[in-house]
Amino acid sequence: MSVANAIWRTPPGVRLPDFIIGGAMKSGTSTLHAILDSHPDVHIPEGEIGFFSLGDWQEHGDQIHYDAEKDEWIMQDWLGDPDRIWSWYRDIMRSDKPVVGEDSTTYFSSRLAAERIAIQRHPIKMIFLMRNPVDRAYSQYHHLLRSGRTQFTFESALQYAPKDVLHRGDYVKYLETYYELMDERRIKVILFEDFVRDTRSVMQELCDFIGLDFGKFTDDAFDTHANSGKYPKYVQLQILKNRWLRQLGNIQHSSLPFDMNNRFADQKTYVRYLHYMHRLINPLSKKKVPPMKQSTRDFLEKYYRQNLQGIDELTGKPCMQTWFGVKSTEV
Repeated sequence: MSVANAIWRTPPGVRLPDFIIGGAMKSGTSTLHAILDSHPDVHIPEGEIGFFSLGDWQEHGDQIHYDAEKDEWIMQDWLGDPDRIWSWYRDIMRSDKPVVGEDSTTYFSSRLAAERIAIQRHPIKMIFLMRNPVDRAYSQYHHLLRSGRTQFTFESALQYAPKDVLHRGDYVKYLETYYELMDERRIKVILFEDFVRDTRSVMQELCDFIGLDFGKFTDDAFDTHANSGKYPKYVQLQILKNRWLRQLGNIQHSSLPFDMNNRFADQKTYVRYLHYMHRLINPLSKKKVPPMKQSTRDFLEKYYRQNLQGIDELTGKPCMQTWFGVKSTEV
């Protein structure tokens, strides 16, 4: 085992999760998190942790920042202080409840995270929700737009920042990594469309997978809908604001053990003020986003039908029929 991998073997006294909601992004993971966390036997830390993908900068652009004035790179240096990162994770995962989970959608596309999870002695179970990748891409774009992490229109994002939007829907290659590294009995795939259509049945099946008593859920637990999207009043103004503040964007989304925010307190205050003023002029509201351009939808459907070949056989789910109205053999 390499030195890097050895560091990721859990030290004594750290409680690992029994299950991880590992993705995909914008596929109902926040709602699933909220429902599972409402179970009296379950504890899931608030928000997404991103622990096992620490240092995977393709997945976590917010873990690195360049200070041009000081000519200095600031990063999450897990290799230099492994005791500190494990101490941080131990505190987050501490709970008296019998079942502990984690929610980190960056794990789905991170081979580094998959390798680190796979080497743990505790058999962590993985839960992956997958949504029609065309709709998922459009939803994620708007999430990036309102959170200040894209400077593009949707079509430009597909061309110039494909890993942020387009490639997140390349489900087959991500699933193959986990099936390669883990016993398939530790992997549960759920279609977002099934989750929305029949939440109770999906949760019953998931409880059997995790080892939870389904009967302990309250009657209203399945009415939960978390992280519903909002849309800016003026899209072009939002894009302009994102461009203006992009050089500071990386310091806004990090909650990992080596917190970079305190290194930029003055900038953070300045950014917070600009965000506040912008939001007064350009508020977010829960209105329907404009429909995707038909030419873009046609392109994305063609792309994913080609790139998701074999997904039905891999998952045992009718993905292609559910998403594109075709059987896997008809692609």
